[in-house]
Amino acid sequence: MASCKLENLCLTQSGEFVLFQSHNRILHHDMNELNSRPFVFVQGSTIDSNRGNFYIRHINGDLVFAKSHPHNHTMAFVARIKKKESDCGQQDYFCESQVEEEYHYDPIALSPNFTYYEKPVYALQRYAAGNIGHIFAESLAMIMGLMMNFNHPFVEMETLRENHVLFLDDLFDLSGENWRGAFRYDSTKAEHYSLLTMQLITKNPMLQLCSRDGIWRIENAPCRIMSTLENPRMTESISSMTLDSCFSNIYMGHTISNLVLHPYGKEGLFMKLREFIYRNLRIFPFDQTYSISQKKKQFKRYLLEKDIVIALHQKDKKGRHGQSFHNSEEFLNYLQLELPKQPFIQQLMQKNKTLQRRTLKFDIIDFSKFPSIADQVKYFANVDVYITDPGSAAYYSLFFREDTTVFLPPTCHRLGREIHCFTSHGKLVLSSLPNIQMLDMMELNGNQAQCNFRPAPDMYFNCNYKLPLKLMLNQVMKALKKRYRMVLTEFTELD
Repeated sequence: MASCKLENLCLTQSGEFVLFQSHNRILHHDMNELNSRPFVFVQGSTIDSNRGNFYIRHINGDLVFAKSHPHNHTMAFVARIKKKESDCGQQDYFCESQVEEEYHYDPIALSPNFTYYEKPVYALQRYAAGNIGHIFAESLAMIMGLMMNFNHPFVEMETLRENHVLFLDDLFDLSGENWRGAFRYDSTKAEHYSLLTMQLITKNPMLQLCSRDGIWRIENAPCRIMSTLENPRMTESISSMTLDSCFSNIYMGHTISNLVLHPYGKEGLFMKLREFIYRNLRIFPFDQTYSISQKKKQFKRYLLEKDIVIALHQKDKKGRHGQSFHNSEEFLNYLQLELPKQPFIQQLMQKNKTLQRRTLKFDIIDFSKFPSIADQVKYFANVDVYITDPGSAAYYSLFFREDTTVFLPPTCHRLGREIHCFTSHGKLVLSSLPNIQMLDMMELNGNQAQCNFRPAPDMYFNCNYKLPLKLMLNQVMKALKKRYRMVLTEFTELD
């Protein structure tokens, strides 16, 4: 699987992506072979069908734009090299045959709304976009991989935000293998999630491949594909071709293997993704420029000033996969009663000489209450302890600070009269990343677990985990002591 940077790739109104280049620059000059095979795979990191195969039609010639001065509009031509060999007379023994190259310019039509995208464009098909964890691990990771593959390692990250994200699919199109885009989740929610998530990595409008009345276009997302296109279709001649849009630089292709199936070897990419998003959202320490000593000092101030936040995600008990907590409200009430009694917590809550008294917050997370996914990431940057089910909500830990502790329950099933609990796959996956402090509740409890049988639509044998109150209180205390170890012994006035 390859990833590519393509220059001057264009979309025709008939739905073909075309690339103009002289056949002399192609290895073995075999354009037919290039035109008959998929060029790259663009469906995230999951390869489970031919849906992600992306075809390009290679056209012999260079694309040339020119201004028409009388009408002041852009014209386009395909420049082809034609060779002409001079002929020597039979009696002229000193004459050497010479090959002359001439450019011939064939005009090519541009649509009335033709657009030339000068900013970098990252193109992809979405996969399981109704699940936010898949958007993080598939789409965001794919684009971050392309940025790392084709940009100098010391490039200013701010410049990387000057891009467009191009969706090559319509999540409402469920024909053939296209159902994999939303993956049986609600298409409206899947589209909403993907649009909000891409705002983390670009400051420009998202783009989408669209089709209406047989005319294909690039428009601002969202839009619909109202007709089908079978790839590859290579019947259009230059004289009948109309270009809708062209891209100065477009990046696409497979960059990483699936995180859920193959979690190791992706540490650098996901750490860079977190830093990129922190910078884009101006989350400390990227809200301004600090020296190393200033950063350490400011982080200490941050720990002294911030509220102590313990967040619990209560998954909908009617959710399709189950795996919610059986006693989340009881557990949160217990923490609210017992945690303030702990001497260490009382010390943290004391009013410092120049700082206001902080609060001890216990939050039950409802993701629908946040205005955007950017607001969710900003919220989690200030969370100290996160207790969550092993589903998509656990994947927000990709963006946590290093000292945030995440507690995950086991996955439990009831078979007959017996309960079977085992370490969740989410814990195994996310533990592979160095910034995530992931703890398994069952392991902390001596591999013992209790749960309440509650069938779910897609998991009839589901059993909801019961949080052990005293054990979790002790573990939350340990997590907070680790988090605030910098201020354990000194509450000094900061300049």
